[in-house]
Amino acid sequence: HDSCAAITMMVQSERCHSSALEKSHLHHDSNHLKVGLTEVTTKGEKGVVKRLHEKPHFSNIFRELVDKDERHSYHISTGNYIISAEAMKELLLLNPSRERGDYFEFGEHVINQAIERGMKVVVHKHEGYWTPLRSFSEWFQANIEMAKGGPSAELIAY
Repeated sequence: HDSCAAITMMVQSERCHSSALEKSHLHHDSNHLKVGLTEVTTKGEKGVVKRLHEKPHFSNIFRELVDKDERHSYHISTGNYIISAEAMKELLLLNPSRERGDYFEFGEHVINQAIERGMKVVVHKHEGYWTPLRSFSEWFQANIEMAKGGPSAELIAY
């Protein structure tokens, strides 16, 4: 955790490749990813977040960028954030309550707003098990896999 950072984001440690994203995280009907991609600097000050692309449209241009950008690497965002109290206060004031049903995605709205305001956002690369839980069904499936000794079983000790 970078003590000078306003926000630390947890991301999957391995760099994304378009073929793996397409296989595991693509809504084929809409051509949008089911996960957020974190664009991270690899030159100069490494590990700084340039932008969070929340469930982006996975166009040919975006595929090319994910695979060939030499200045940035792209990592799946786990949706876990450590936010300093000062940054949280400023961001809360900038993001008033919304009406129920209004579109709001924390990463897309708050994290990118922090970056645009010059707040330092860095990554912590997580190497262990992680799976997105976007619905009760996915939560249930992850628990069944854990009970059966699947990849998520490493989270518990028998």
